[in-house]
Amino acid sequence: MKSNIKNAPLIILGITIILLWAVHFIPEDTTIFGISIKPMDIFSDVKSDEESTETDEVGKNIINEQNSISKAGFTDVYVLMNISQNFLKSELEKIGENNSDLKLNPEELVGNTSQLSSFFNELKNSKNKQVRIAHYGDSGIETDMVSADLREILQSKFGGKCVGFVPVFSEGVNYRQSINFDYSKSWEMFGVNSKNPNRLPVGISGKVFINNEPAFFEYSTKTRYKNSRDFDVVRLFYSNANSSTIYYSLNGKNKEAAKLESGSDLKVLVIQTPKSTSIRFEIPQAKQAYFYGISLESNNGVYVDNFALRGNTGIALRDIPNEIYKSFNKELDYKLILLQFGLNALSSRTGNYDRYEKEMVKVINQIKHAFPNVPIIMIGASDRSVKKGADFITDPSLEDLIKTQLNISKSADVLYWNEFESMGGKNSMPKWVEHNPPFAYRDYIHFNEEGVKKIAEMFSSVLLKEMK
Repeated sequence: MKSNIKNAPLIILGITIILLWAVHFIPEDTTIFGISIKPMDIFSDVKSDEESTETDEVGKNIINEQNSISKAGFTDVYVLMNISQNFLKSELEKIGENNSDLKLNPEELVGNTSQLSSFFNELKNSKNKQVRIAHYGDSGIETDMVSADLREILQSKFGGKCVGFVPVFSEGVNYRQSINFDYSKSWEMFGVNSKNPNRLPVGISGKVFINNEPAFFEYSTKTRYKNSRDFDVVRLFYSNANSSTIYYSLNGKNKEAAKLESGSDLKVLVIQTPKSTSIRFEIPQAKQAYFYGISLESNNGVYVDNFALRGNTGIALRDIPNEIYKSFNKELDYKLILLQFGLNALSSRTGNYDRYEKEMVKVINQIKHAFPNVPIIMIGASDRSVKKGADFITDPSLEDLIKTQLNISKSADVLYWNEFESMGGKNSMPKWVEHNPPFAYRDYIHFNEEGVKKIAEMFSSVLLKEMK
């Protein structure tokens, strides 16, 4: 496979030279489909002027005196071009065949799929209301990976604009393809997956942000995703404000003042701003409030909120208090929850996942209590390779982890999607890495942008297949 891919540029270059060389011999007065063909010499730049003139004269003599490239001669050239084109097509097809060795096998959802009926009913009415999905995961979904492509697919089918919930800042913020971030360095983040010595109340993302001095944060849209290029509504989520004024500006225009409400419970500042592409908040006082993030949206349609917890197994979700889950759900009204964890549990290398299984069942039951009647789908771990000699093979502990995840979903009575088998099963990650173009990075763990798009396409296809 690799040799064919490596040789492809040389094959194409060679055929191109043959075609250009053949065109050189087409008579000057020839017309094709009414278009006059001008003489061309691809070697003219490397010839001396004298040599070029002599060659041109010889060519003219051959054409004019002997008429050797007449219509019959041109037919020969045409045949040569056809042969070259067919050869090129054949070689490209071979390259394509060699690159299609991914044995994708999208697995059906496991569990009681009737749980999804409420979600599908909401989708059918998405033109008149919001349908939100909370997507929790580890570094596999960091920088909006998977979420962004899943969001784009669903918004294209069911409506909705922009990216939904985003924090003040996050890990890998500069690599996010769905939106631009900018923020001052005076912000400090506390959360369930990082330091929080004073046990500050975290938001639904498991994080809370404090400004130690006057600060700003700003969001602007990107053009990569068609449905995320502008927004109509901004919602700012905060608590524990001191009833003071902050400022915001839309699309780089003049600042406007907004008043923050006092109180320890969750507050929401709503700004109506049709077809906007950027918003900037300025916080004039230090520690003015506990900020959680904003939602960039429209009034109706589908939103997939990305909540990434780098390096986590999923167990940290238990440290988000139930009242936090409930207060945010009162505002955001989630209709589906996705849990995409696993590989960080694998890194412990214990080979025994009994404790992990018990703790994750508790986490899911807690989430079910905070979001009653909201279906939950566990997305299983993807393939992860370790090096053995000169080869990369599936981590020996991975299949036990996947069995554990399936047990968790059964014990907690939630749905399960087997990403490992869907992407090709055992030893499939090297094929994703070596695919042309690559679908995964050379750490043999993480998908790249093309890879997560493929995962989102498979998952959305399986999910919507259940929709009646």
